[in-house]
Amino acid sequence: MNTRAGAALTFILSLALVASVFLLPARWLALPLLALAGTIAVAPRSSTGLERVAPFLMAGLAALVWFSESRRLAMLYPVIINLSLYGFFWYSLRAGPSAIERLARLENPQLPPEGVGYTRVLTQVWCWFFVFNGACAALTAWWGEPKIWAFYNGFLAYILIGSLVFGERFARPRLLACYRRRTVGRGLEGLLGGGRAPGSTVCFRGNVAVTVEQFRTEVSAKAALLANLSPTSWVVSSPDAYQFTTDLLAVCLTGKHAIIPQNDQAATLAYVRGRHPEAAWAAELGVTAAASRGWSPRAGGTVSFHTSGSSGEPKCITHDLAALLLEAAALEELFGVQLGSAQVIGTVPHHFIYGSIFRILWPLQAGRTFQAEPLADGYAVLERLRGGGDFALVSSPSLLERLPAEDVRGLAGLRAVFSSGSLLRTEVALRWAGPIEVYGSTETSGIAWRRQEFGGEGWRTLPGVTVACDEDGRLRVSSPYVAQGCEFTGDAVRLHLDGTFDLLGRLDRIAKVEGRRVSLPELEALLEAHPDVERCVLVQPAGASRLAGAVVVRASAHQVDYQALSVDLRARLCARHDAVVAPRRWKFLPALPVDTRGKLEQRRLSALFEPVAKPIPAESCWPQLLRHSVGGGEVVVWLLVSAELPYFEGHFPGMPILPGVALLSWAKLFDGWFLGGGGDYLAVDNLKFNAAVYPGERLELTLTRTVDGALRFRYESEGKPKASGILVPACPPHAI
Repeated sequence: MNTRAGAALTFILSLALVASVFLLPARWLALPLLALAGTIAVAPRSSTGLERVAPFLMAGLAALVWFSESRRLAMLYPVIINLSLYGFFWYSLRAGPSAIERLARLENPQLPPEGVGYTRVLTQVWCWFFVFNGACAALTAWWGEPKIWAFYNGFLAYILIGSLVFGERFARPRLLACYRRRTVGRGLEGLLGGGRAPGSTVCFRGNVAVTVEQFRTEVSAKAALLANLSPTSWVVSSPDAYQFTTDLLAVCLTGKHAIIPQNDQAATLAYVRGRHPEAAWAAELGVTAAASRGWSPRAGGTVSFHTSGSSGEPKCITHDLAALLLEAAALEELFGVQLGSAQVIGTVPHHFIYGSIFRILWPLQAGRTFQAEPLADGYAVLERLRGGGDFALVSSPSLLERLPAEDVRGLAGLRAVFSSGSLLRTEVALRWAGPIEVYGSTETSGIAWRRQEFGGEGWRTLPGVTVACDEDGRLRVSSPYVAQGCEFTGDAVRLHLDGTFDLLGRLDRIAKVEGRRVSLPELEALLEAHPDVERCVLVQPAGASRLAGAVVVRASAHQVDYQALSVDLRARLCARHDAVVAPRRWKFLPALPVDTRGKLEQRRLSALFEPVAKPIPAESCWPQLLRHSVGGGEVVVWLLVSAELPYFEGHFPGMPILPGVALLSWAKLFDGWFLGGGGDYLAVDNLKFNAAVYPGERLELTLTRTVDGALRFRYESEGKPKASGILVPACPPHAI
């Protein structure tokens, strides 16, 4: 049964019950009450406790009427209906989207941000109406006069409902315009410290407190200058978070467009200059603190954030300032009571949308003080928390995983912990007693939140956000915080009947590295531009927060120092991205693993970086290549014997020694890589083990192919022989 059919049937049965009060004996009034209970039970409803209980209350009322034969008890059914409706509307305000917003989206799926806020206010009005209507129904039932009861519940109550519905629809344009002006004005004033004492602290710049008056003066002075300049787009980029904040507000509050680069790296800023040649740079303007007259904030500003695209090219995502402020208002509605007057601190950079909203816009709009600069690491966080006071921490999952939770458990001033950027492991979330995780992206802004207080909790959408999924399980988001109103993500999800959902993983090649969203194709393109690199594929091993890289060196590069090459590749990435994006581990291969169709085998590639497990994958038995040299009919390979190799397990306890079979298998392995051998050898001749090989040693392996197809190998370490021998082929070539 759909919602409209259920509502219509409930309405018809309610009118029938009003007539039955006069026509049926008191006992038989239980039958229409049972029919009404069944209708409410099968009608679509939210997961509120009140709505689940309502059919049972109605059925219980029917049983009481049957046995007591009391007409007055039967007259209480409107109270239960109003209680059920109040429960549905109240829960929709808490869990989102609001009940009126759901109805409004049937007519206008692309509901604007101010429309979402207006429907929430209207839902609150209906909540108060159901309280009033239920109280009147209870009063007329208690009075016991059937005619008065029937007049109100069968006629007057519906007149009031109709008047509220049609009156709101008639006055909606004026009410919506009034709400828009009030909301925008309140949000803009909040950004400039409106409603706060001029001498109160708006933020801390290092250890220096910035007052509301000083902050308003600096933003207004720069905004007044920008308003008189011709460029409509301004790049907002500064390592100084306070200057970034004043520049961002000055640009947006003059109705202009702010462009925020991914970071402050020189290569990134050069890319932005080339991509947006028409934009001026806000940080290059010198502004005095002179009073600005004749300037007032405007709401038409937009903000563009840069993020990694799945195609390898960074994307520029634009949001309206009003939408960002609306999201901040939704966050305040959800978590404002918990935060109280806590100061907002964090480690998230301000040029991310997560950092801009949670560390700057939300505290400004809500009237909380905040720390302008992001804290450097966990030690800085602990030092700040131990200084006393109430705090809200805006963090990334990587910090929470590294920072021992026991260090902050005794600090009563930590009011809330927010985490976003990637999923927080359940054991870490439980250790921190359930931080508030926020799920979203630069394209969609905030989508949902959860608290893993007991493990396994699903994601609940932010107010105004609705989610669905296509046939591939890809999440589709309809949100007032998105410019186009609707956005497909790259995440696979499983939806639940209660409106929550579970994330099942990425469907594209976007990875979250230490909370930073990066495009693997973009990073691979940067690395493959190196003259010695033919192919490069980046992977994120299961459970790892950092990337790993598999590199194929060009055939023309006969002499390569792999250690120097890995340093060079890392420097290339750090020139464009934060250092944590660079892979920690590298594997240099003669070719990437592919299947019979020539497609890359991700499973085999990921196995190169998997930790040792049982059974041991073959790739985990390989040594680490440092460099190699090809020429003169031989190959020289320099190796590092890692202590993590599974060969050392049990061989021998207390004094691990590399087994000789490992040296033989490595000779066959690199014969296949560099000399094209098939590894089909019948025996070993002239085998000598001159000295033991220990963990951490560096070996020099020389391979030479003889005329009869045999493989001659020799291992040395620091000029001293370790092992040597000849691998005899199974089918030696015939001499002609």
